Parts: sequence; structure tokens; C-alpha cells
Amino acid sequence: MDRQLTYIAVKEVIPNATQPRETFAEKGLIELADSIRVHGVLEPLLVVKAGWGYKVIAGERRFRAACLAGLTRVPAIVLKEEQRELEEIAIIENLQRQNLTPIEEARAVKRLIDRHHLTQEDAAIALGRSRPAVTNLLRILSLPQEVQDMVQQGLLS
Repeated sequence: MDRQLTYIAVKEVIPNATQPRETFAEKGLIELADSIRVHGVLEPLLVVKAGWGYKVIAGERRFRAACLAGLTRVPAIVLKEEQRELEEIAIIENLQRQNLTPIEEARAVKRLIDRHHLTQEDAAIALGRSRPAVTNLLRILSLPQEVQDMVQQGLLS
């Protein structure tokens, strides 16, 4: 796979009409945009040269959040692939991502707060979340261990 890292203007980015993710929750985009304002785009978009710009193969959500955050340029890896391979990459990129379980996320946030003596408000700002979202997440850790185990195993959400 031929790859080249670059920064491209957001006005040159063309959304992918065949991208696998069909819905983009507004709240999640706003939270990601808040995080991008603080930390930048941590994972480059995967794009392919298309006419006057670059078509997104993977990273449409990051692109939309970067626009909401007011970025004018985004990091991108320019791919030189055949159409079938591009469609495969778009699907694989979403399949390979496995979100943290709510318990893992809650423990990680608590660890961040404890290690760095943060308030829940500070943690919320750093993570691009609302304070109530952080508070509710941390409440999971006060559940009985057997309930936490069920959440961890995906039996409860």
C-alpha cells in the first residue's frame, strides 16, 4: 500500500458517498470537535486524490468534527489504491476499531482524575465531554461488582 502523509485544506476534502458509517450523532461530533480543539486530530484521515480534491476513505467523522472545531487543515494519508481496495479499507477501518467498554472508559477517566488531581469539570474539558457525561460515567464504578462485571461483558449497557 503506497502511503504519503500530508496536511490538506478542509475545503479540498470531498465526503465519500459510499462510506460505511451512515449516521453521525451530533452530540458525539460536538464532543470530538471539543477534543480536537484541545488535542488536534490524533489519527490522520485516509484519502485518495479525486479531481480537484481528496475523497475521504476513512475518517469521515474526524473530518466533520475537525470542521466543527474550525480547523482549516487536517492530517491525511494519501492512498494510491484501486477502487475495490479503497472500499475494503473503508469497511476494515470501522471494523478494526473496538470501543472501550463503559467500565474500561470509567476506570480510565477515574485514573486520569486521580493521577492528575483533576476535577470532573477539568477531565470533561480535557476529554471533550460534558461534565454530566463524565459524572454519569464515573457512577458506573459505584455499582455492585457483579453488575460492573455484567456491564464489562456486554450483558448490560
